[in-house]
Amino acid sequence: MKVKEVLSKLHQDGWYDLPGKPTSHIQLTYYAVFEPSANGSYCVYWPDLPGCTSWGESLPRAGKMAIEALGLHICLMEQDGDALPKATIPPFTEELPDKAIIMPVSVFPQRLKRGLKDCSEYREDRRPSADYAD
Repeated sequence: MKVKEVLSKLHQDGWYDLPGKPTSHIQLTYYAVFEPSANGSYCVYWPDLPGCTSWGESLPRAGKMAIEALGLHICLMEQDGDALPKATIPPFTEELPDKAIIMPVSVFPQRLKRGLKDCSEYREDRRPSADYAD
């Protein structure tokens, strides 16, 4: 497989290589839905990552919190041995609420791994337990 083909596959799967940077600067991007509420805050969720949610009292704050939530969610998935899903490029198949904003949210997994020895200290076990499964 040629380098261009490998980079194309990485791009299709949501991985991006920044020119001139070492591989630790590869980023993972998923599109998030920022849903406004009546009080001006925003609920954030990722159609590709069920259970990964966040919020913020303003759009800029919701964006910052979304980066943290996505990074921790990916870290926990990797610790649990879960495969990361392929990133869906909008438009999504699901119907979105009125005035919802779709924005890409990116994290750098290698930087996250270096910064966090163990994601479990951040786990409040936000994932549903087997008791709540359908």
